[in-house]
Amino acid sequence: MLPLLERKCARHGIAVRKVHPAYTTIIGALKYSWSLNFSDHVLASYVIARKGLGFAEALPACYKRLLAQVGDLIKPCLNPSSPYYQWAQLYDLFKHYGVTPFRSPDPATNLKRNLLAALDTVLDGRNPATGVPSNNLRAGLLACGCG
Repeated sequence: MLPLLERKCARHGIAVRKVHPAYTTIIGALKYSWSLNFSDHVLASYVIARKGLGFAEALPACYKRLLAQVGDLIKPCLNPSSPYYQWAQLYDLFKHYGVTPFRSPDPATNLKRNLLAALDTVLDGRNPATGVPSNNLRAGLLACGCG
């Protein structure tokens, strides 16, 4: 399908820039879903378009602070020198604690407040579902078998 698209673009004088789609769904869900409130597929295409325009998808400051507090507790199955290592680490952290709904069917809901409340729960060491403090933050973090 891609060669056909490239030929048609060349025929009409349109430049084609190939972009690697790695982690676009995760970046879209974690970075843009609470502000744009689109589906994961639309957000992934938004990230691909931004990459094609030359924008870098840096980790927001609130996520950097979260990863600094969590430290090396979460080690995703990815090379630490990869540009997507922190995104994978953040995704694994949220997946482990069950923080998955980044957008709401009701746009009036303050998603940022809900997400920050969930992050506070994670940072306090409490189970988000029960509110009970955990004895060990490392318990169950090695879901992918790494580390």
